[in-house]
Amino acid sequence: MHYKPKSTDLRNEQIWLAVGSLMIVAVVALAVSLIYTRDVMIPFVLAIFITAAVAPMVDVQVTSWNLPGWLAVLTTIVVVLAALALLGVVLILAVQALVRAAGEYSHQVVELTNTVLAKLK
Repeated sequence: MHYKPKSTDLRNEQIWLAVGSLMIVAVVALAVSLIYTRDVMIPFVLAIFITAAVAPMVDVQVTSWNLPGWLAVLTTIVVVLAALALLGVVLILAVQALVRAAGEYSHQVVELTNTVLAKLK
């Protein structure tokens, strides 16, 4: 017995093939556009992330504490800037500690490499 596909089966298959192909083209186009616009997109996405993260803080200040909207936004900006400054200080201290310890780390790496090479001989 020979199966003959219905015209609707063939048409549905063609539609799914077209949709799948267009999805692949769209994903590739989006990836290429994001690669070329990453210098602009990184700060933009970071700003959206920070806004989404602190929006509940503004809402709590307005609804629960009955602060005016401008004051809630101002206090939230101050809190975010203080958190970013604290993060910057911690990062600077960590990098300074790493730079100070770099000499010891390099000495340990040389010793370890010499030990491994000696055991391989």
